[in-house]
Amino acid sequence: MRIIGNWRSFRIVLFMLVFIGVCAGAHAQTQRILVIGDSWAALEWSNRSFQQALINAGLGQFEENGTIAVGGSTADEWANNGTYLANITTQLTNNPTIDIVYMQIGGNDFLGASPSPTTEMELETFWSGVWDDIQAVVDHIQSIRPNAKIIYGNYDYIMDGDASDGHLGVIKLGEEAIARAALDPNLFYLNTLGLAHFELGVPGQFAAGVRPAPGGFPGYVPLAGGDLTVAGDANAWADTIHYNATMYLNLAELAVDQFIAGFLGGTSSIQISGLPVVEVGDRLELNASAPNLTPPFVLQWSKDGTPIGGETGATLVRDPVALGDAGLYTVNVGDGSKGAIDSAGVQVNVFAMGTLPAGGVIGLGALIAMCAVFGATRARSKR
Repeated sequence: MRIIGNWRSFRIVLFMLVFIGVCAGAHAQTQRILVIGDSWAALEWSNRSFQQALINAGLGQFEENGTIAVGGSTADEWANNGTYLANITTQLTNNPTIDIVYMQIGGNDFLGASPSPTTEMELETFWSGVWDDIQAVVDHIQSIRPNAKIIYGNYDYIMDGDASDGHLGVIKLGEEAIARAALDPNLFYLNTLGLAHFELGVPGQFAAGVRPAPGGFPGYVPLAGGDLTVAGDANAWADTIHYNATMYLNLAELAVDQFIAGFLGGTSSIQISGLPVVEVGDRLELNASAPNLTPPFVLQWSKDGTPIGGETGATLVRDPVALGDAGLYTVNVGDGSKGAIDSAGVQVNVFAMGTLPAGGVIGLGALIAMCAVFGATRARSKR
C-alpha cells in the first residue's frame, strides 16, 4: 500500500512539475520589438502599452524595448545626431531577437517648423523633407537588421486642431508615409487618423464607433477616419498633443492586430477556425480569415511547411479525411505588394475510425485551460 501511495504521490508531483514547466515556458518573454521615436513612443513605453496589447492578443511571451525613445526629439535629430543612431545600433546588437521596429517621429518637426506649413503644397514639401530624415533612420536599421519589419505610426487629430491646420498636417504626413512604404517591402504604415474619435467618440456630438475607423493596410480606406470637423476629445488626451494611457493602449492594439501579431506568428491578424481533431472518413474543414486586413487577399495553404497545390482559397476541405492528412497547417495571406504574413500553425490530428481518444483530448484541454487561467491571472496583475 505504501508503494502504491508513493507512486500516486510521484505521479501528482510529476504532473505538477510538467504543468508548471509548460505554463512557465508559455510565459517566458523574448524581446522582439524595439520602440523608437519621440514622446508618443516614450509614453507607449512608459505605459507598457505594447506589452499589454501583446498579452491581450495571447502573445505575452514577447515584449517590447522602448528604452531609447526620447520625448521632444525630432526626425532631424534621429537622422543627424550620432547618439540616436548609435543607440539603435546598441539595442539591435545587444538584442539579436529584435526583428520588429515601431517608430513614431516627425511630430516635433511639424510643431517646431517656422514658418508653419499650412497649404497642401507647403505640407507636401515639408513632409517630404522630414521623411528624408525618417528614411535615413530606416536605412540605418536595415543596415544592421536587413530583414527587420519596420512600422511607422502616425499621430491623431489633436485637441485644438481642425481640418484647416492640424488635421490636414497629419493627413499629409500619412500620405507621404504610404508613398514611402510602397517602395520598401519591409516598411509599413500604421494609420491612426481618427482613432480616438472611433474608439471613444466625442460626448455630446457622437458616440464611440459611429464615425469611421482609420482605414487599415493595405488600402487605407478611409485614410482620414473620425470626424474632420471636430478636434480631439479631452477624454482621449492627457494634454493637447498626447493621448492618455487608454488611447495609447488602443494604438498599440491596432499595431498588434494589423501587423505585429502576424509578424510574430500570432493569430490576431490571421485566424484559422475549424475542428482539428477528426477520425478517418470525417470531413475536415479549416477556414482562414483576416478580420483586421483589407481585401483582396492572396492566400496559400501549407502543410508541414510545404505549399499545397491548388489550395489558394479561404477554406481548405478534406472530405473524407485520411490518416495522411494529419499535420501542421498554416495559411499565408498577403496583398501582393508586401511580404505576406503567415498564420500560426494548427495541428490536425487524424485517428483511425472509432479510436478518437476523447478522454485524452479532454485531459490535454484541461491542462491548456489551466495554463490559460494562469496566464490570465498574470495579465490582470500587470494592469
